[in-house]
Amino acid sequence: MSSRFPRPGPCVGPAVPSSLDSVSPLQRATDHLRRVLRLQEGTGPAAEARISAQVEDLLQRLPADALPAPEDLVDQLWAVLLEAGQPLAARFFRPYRAGRGPVLWVRRPGTGADPLARERVEAVLERRCRALEDPHLDGPRIHRLCRARLRDGMSEAALVRVLALTSPGQAAVLDRLGVTV
Repeated sequence: MSSRFPRPGPCVGPAVPSSLDSVSPLQRATDHLRRVLRLQEGTGPAAEARISAQVEDLLQRLPADALPAPEDLVDQLWAVLLEAGQPLAARFFRPYRAGRGPVLWVRRPGTGADPLARERVEAVLERRCRALEDPHLDGPRIHRLCRARLRDGMSEAALVRVLALTSPGQAAVLDRLGVTV
């Protein structure tokens, strides 16, 4: 039985690029960050102004070497949001474990825990230790110290404290105190 309308045939010709192909990973992450912050702030002119200011502030905190790979960028945004005191927004950027590999279990403030990819968390720490502003600081030593403090079952607040140890001010204090692992 034939139909009145013929079925469309296969598309012939050059492939039409999708709109996602032309958007940079930084722009995609920025848009996602705006959407997440809108969930917290709401909508309206005053909220949009606050969101724009927050996004600019958070993007300024990203290390310069975090931009090439989308996964690295998302992991860095996660760390920056945690340090900025926005754990609810940071959950949208968590480095969840995909597939097999070592897991770092982090307890949520309420109940439950999330399995994070341990390699990705350690890569965030390493990248942040490489980006220390003071050239006299011993980045590998600070990285070892931070890595040694990662434990299964640690709270989100404890993870924030470990990430804060990689900030330039905290790293300088650790270096002056001669803290070793």
